[in-house]
Amino acid sequence: MGNTKRLYHRVDEWARNLSRIGYAGLVGVVSVVSVLLVGALFGDSTIIEALTTGFTLAILFYAFNPNQ
Repeated sequence: MGNTKRLYHRVDEWARNLSRIGYAGLVGVVSVVSVLLVGALFGDSTIIEALTTGFTLAILFYAFNPNQ
């Protein structure tokens, strides 16, 4: 459990140190991949929904900058 906690904190620290656009891009990519995986799990074609979700979240995270 200790290794998992250390890994989480290292990844969290890395993500928080990204630039504003880098963090927004990371959120966008992670959300696209997540929506595609969930869509594949349920057997739906979700390419447009995944891209729309990723783009929207990236813009929102860039605009509101939650790391500040």
